[in-house]
Amino acid sequence: MMMNLGLSFSIGVIPLFGDLFVVFFQANRRNAVLLTRYLEQPEKTERGSKYWIAFVLGGIFTFFIALALFMLVGSFFVARWIYHLITG
Repeated sequence: MMMNLGLSFSIGVIPLFGDLFVVFFQANRRNAVLLTRYLEQPEKTERGSKYWIAFVLGGIFTFFIALALFMLVGSFFVARWIYHLITG
């Protein structure tokens, strides 16, 4: 549900295109369908939600690992560049 609202908001801020997207995406209607599905089959919905949460957490973890590696490699190249500037 938060993903639907977040997507609607983040694309909705783009002038004209965002307005058209919000009209056709209809986040509230999608959230109503999700709630109805949950009320009909809570076990199935909870299982799917666990997989989705694991996927999102894995993506966040991967992003931060990649960011740390990028910073480490970037620091190495900046340090090397500064060293060459100092030593000539």
